[in-house]
Amino acid sequence: RISKGDYLARVNVRGKDELSSLAESFNQMAYGLQLKEQYRGILDKVVSPEVAEEMVKGEITLGGENREVSTLFADIRGFTAFTEGMEPQEVIKMLNHYMEHAATAIDEEGGVVDKYVGDAVMAIFGAPLAYQDDPLRAVRAALNIRENINSINKERAARQQGEIKVGMGINTGIAVAGNMGSVDRLNYTVLGESVNIAARLCSQAKPGEILISRETLNRVE
Repeated sequence: RISKGDYLARVNVRGKDELSSLAESFNQMAYGLQLKEQYRGILDKVVSPEVAEEMVKGEITLGGENREVSTLFADIRGFTAFTEGMEPQEVIKMLNHYMEHAATAIDEEGGVVDKYVGDAVMAIFGAPLAYQDDPLRAVRAALNIRENINSINKERAARQQGEIKVGMGINTGIAVAGNMGSVDRLNYTVLGESVNIAARLCSQAKPGEILISRETLNRVE
């Protein structure tokens, strides 16, 4: 049962002989595997599965490396005014619904959700796993996010709720990718001018608009 992933399996302990000691050790092992599986499940929710896999292997350490990445930012326009008068629970519910659809679009293209910052989503294409067409994947993800938002807005319109308006920016370039923080608390992210440019493009994008840099355009034209 344990070999099939059933870490709740236990054996009966009878008496105090060597076989009983063996049974107790077996149950302790099963409990340890159960805890590790729970921790892995939590880790997969806190960071992307790709980053979690590298962390479990022990191949991601504190520090960084230069990588070519395509960075995508998606941000709700007029968020403060849009959420004015809404209950906090309603705001969180709306954000979670939007971010779930955004994350799905990113995952489907092999990207990694780096972080959620308020009403913004930051995604990386090219680290920790890289594909030859990462810029194209980033653009496709942005198009899919916009399509998903259009579907969400149709549902919201039917409930007579306000429209979610999102602007997005994408840039491709060299960035420092790796674990930032301390040995006790790591955060896998990318830093650098190329990332800042993607953030600036996002801030300039109008509702429903996707702005990409010349470098990204050259790679996907």
